[in-house]
Amino acid sequence: MKKPMILALLAAVSTLHFTPAMAVDKVTLRLDWSTIGYHSPFYLAAERGYYKDAGLDVDIQEGKGSGNTVQLIGNGADTFGYADAAVAAKSASQGVPVKVVMGIIRKSPASIAYPLDQKAGRPQGQDDHQLSRPRRTGLPTGLSEGRRHADD
Repeated sequence: MKKPMILALLAAVSTLHFTPAMAVDKVTLRLDWSTIGYHSPFYLAAERGYYKDAGLDVDIQEGKGSGNTVQLIGNGADTFGYADAAVAAKSASQGVPVKVVMGIIRKSPASIAYPLDQKAGRPQGQDDHQLSRPRRTGLPTGLSEGRRHADD
Protein backbone atom coordinates (compact mmCIF):
# COMPACT_ATOMS: atom_id res chain seq x y z
CA MET A 1 0.00 0.00 0.00
CA LYS A 2 2.90 2.34 0.74
CA LYS A 3 4.63 1.45 -2.53
CA PRO A 4 1.83 2.77 -4.81
CA MET A 5 1.65 6.00 -2.71
CA ILE A 6 5.43 6.51 -3.01
CA LEU A 7 5.27 5.85 -6.76
CA ALA A 8 2.43 8.37 -7.12
CA LEU A 9 4.39 10.94 -5.13
CA LEU A 10 7.53 10.35 -7.25
CA ALA A 11 5.45 10.68 -10.41
CA ALA A 12 4.02 14.01 -9.20
CA VAL A 13 7.45 15.34 -8.21
CA SER A 14 8.98 14.26 -11.53
CA THR A 15 6.37 16.21 -13.48
CA LEU A 16 7.27 19.33 -11.53
CA HIS A 17 10.92 18.78 -12.31
CA PHE A 18 10.29 18.44 -16.05
CA THR A 19 7.78 21.30 -16.35
CA PRO A 20 9.52 23.97 -18.45
CA ALA A 21 9.86 27.42 -16.92
CA MET A 22 8.08 30.27 -18.70
CA ALA A 23 10.41 31.72 -21.32
CA VAL A 24 11.19 35.40 -20.86
CA ASP A 25 11.34 37.43 -24.07
CA LYS A 26 13.69 40.41 -24.02
CA VAL A 27 12.00 43.41 -25.65
CA THR A 28 12.48 47.16 -25.80
CA LEU A 29 9.91 49.91 -25.36
CA ARG A 30 11.00 53.22 -26.90
CA LEU A 31 9.19 56.24 -25.45
CA ASP A 32 8.30 59.28 -27.52
CA TRP A 33 10.41 61.67 -25.48
CA SER A 34 12.34 62.08 -22.24
CA THR A 35 10.54 60.50 -19.30
CA ILE A 36 7.57 62.60 -18.23
CA GLY A 37 4.43 62.02 -16.13
CA TYR A 38 2.33 60.26 -18.76
CA HIS A 39 5.05 57.60 -19.12
CA SER A 40 4.65 56.55 -15.48
CA PRO A 41 2.30 53.59 -16.20
CA PHE A 42 5.09 51.88 -18.17
CA TYR A 43 7.55 52.23 -15.28
CA LEU A 44 4.92 51.25 -12.71
CA ALA A 45 4.12 48.07 -14.65
CA ALA A 46 7.83 47.20 -14.67
CA GLU A 47 8.18 47.92 -10.94
CA ARG A 48 5.15 45.78 -10.08
CA GLY A 49 6.35 42.90 -12.25
CA TYR A 50 3.46 42.95 -14.72
CA TYR A 51 5.79 42.53 -17.70
CA LYS A 52 7.63 39.63 -16.09
CA ASP A 53 4.29 37.98 -15.26
CA ALA A 54 3.53 38.15 -18.98
CA GLY A 55 6.90 36.61 -19.87
CA LEU A 56 8.54 39.87 -20.94
CA ASP A 57 11.83 41.44 -19.88
CA VAL A 58 11.13 45.05 -20.93
CA ASP A 59 13.94 47.58 -21.36
CA ILE A 60 12.31 51.05 -21.37
CA GLN A 61 14.31 53.66 -23.30
CA GLU A 62 13.73 57.41 -23.63
CA GLY A 63 12.99 58.77 -27.08
CA LYS A 64 13.78 61.85 -29.15
CA GLY A 65 10.34 62.57 -30.57
CA SER A 66 7.58 60.45 -32.08
CA GLY A 67 9.11 60.56 -35.56
CA ASN A 68 12.37 59.12 -34.29
CA THR A 69 10.55 56.46 -32.23
CA VAL A 70 8.49 55.35 -35.24
CA GLN A 71 11.63 55.10 -37.39
CA LEU A 72 13.38 52.97 -34.74
CA ILE A 73 10.40 50.60 -34.57
CA GLY A 74 10.17 50.47 -38.35
CA ASN A 75 13.83 49.55 -38.84
CA GLY A 76 13.72 46.92 -36.07
CA ALA A 77 16.01 48.71 -33.61
CA ASP A 78 13.27 48.55 -30.94
CA THR A 79 10.40 46.10 -30.36
CA PHE A 80 7.64 48.48 -29.28
CA GLY A 81 7.20 52.22 -29.24
CA TYR A 82 5.02 54.84 -27.64
CA ALA A 83 4.47 57.55 -30.25
CA ASP A 84 1.90 59.99 -31.56
CA ALA A 85 -0.61 58.00 -33.66
CA ALA A 86 -0.74 60.71 -36.35
CA VAL A 87 3.03 60.52 -36.78
CA ALA A 88 2.88 56.71 -36.95
CA ALA A 89 0.03 56.82 -39.51
CA LYS A 90 1.89 59.32 -41.71
CA SER A 91 5.07 57.24 -41.49
CA ALA A 92 3.15 54.06 -42.36
CA SER A 93 1.65 55.83 -45.40
CA GLN A 94 5.23 56.61 -46.48
CA GLY A 95 6.27 52.96 -46.28
CA VAL A 96 7.59 52.63 -42.73
CA PRO A 97 6.48 49.14 -41.57
CA VAL A 98 4.63 50.08 -38.36
CA LYS A 99 1.11 49.57 -37.08
CA VAL A 100 -0.82 51.49 -34.40
CA VAL A 101 -2.46 48.93 -32.11
CA MET A 102 -4.11 51.16 -29.51
CA GLY A 103 -4.53 54.69 -28.24
CA ILE A 104 -3.62 55.47 -24.66
CA ILE A 105 -4.31 59.16 -23.97
CA ARG A 106 -7.99 60.01 -24.49
CA LYS A 107 -7.44 63.75 -24.35
CA SER A 108 -4.41 65.40 -25.81
CA PRO A 109 -1.94 67.06 -23.44
CA ALA A 110 -1.28 69.60 -26.21
CA SER A 111 -2.07 73.23 -25.46
CA ILE A 112 -1.84 76.75 -26.81
CA ALA A 113 0.69 78.95 -25.03
CA TYR A 114 1.41 82.67 -25.17
CA PRO A 115 3.75 85.07 -23.33
CA LEU A 116 2.48 86.16 -19.90
CA ASP A 117 3.11 89.84 -20.68
CA GLN A 118 0.66 89.76 -23.62
CA LYS A 119 -3.11 89.82 -23.53
CA ALA A 120 -4.69 86.54 -24.62
CA GLY A 121 -6.97 86.93 -27.60
CA ARG A 122 -7.69 85.66 -31.05
CA PRO A 123 -4.84 85.13 -33.50
CA GLN A 124 -4.49 88.06 -35.88
CA GLY A 125 -6.74 87.76 -38.91
CA GLN A 126 -8.85 85.05 -37.30
CA ASP A 127 -11.79 87.19 -36.15
CA ASP A 128 -14.27 85.21 -38.28
CA HIS A 129 -13.19 81.83 -36.91
CA GLN A 130 -14.08 80.12 -33.67
CA LEU A 131 -11.50 78.31 -31.54
CA SER A 132 -12.94 75.16 -30.00
CA ARG A 133 -12.03 71.83 -28.47
CA PRO A 134 -12.88 68.46 -29.99
CA ARG A 135 -15.62 66.28 -28.56
CA ARG A 136 -15.56 62.50 -28.53
CA THR A 137 -17.09 62.56 -32.02
CA GLY A 138 -14.03 64.32 -33.34
CA LEU A 139 -16.09 67.34 -34.40
CA PRO A 140 -15.35 70.69 -32.76
CA THR A 141 -17.72 71.85 -30.05
CA GLY A 142 -20.85 73.43 -31.53
CA LEU A 143 -20.37 71.86 -34.96
CA SER A 144 -22.16 69.00 -36.64
CA GLU A 145 -21.82 67.29 -40.02
CA GLY A 146 -21.93 69.80 -42.88
CA ARG A 147 -21.25 72.91 -40.75
CA ARG A 148 -17.95 74.77 -41.00
CA HIS A 149 -18.56 77.30 -38.21
CA ALA A 150 -20.66 77.28 -35.06
CA ASP A 151 -22.67 80.19 -36.56
CA ASP A 152 -23.64 78.25 -39.74
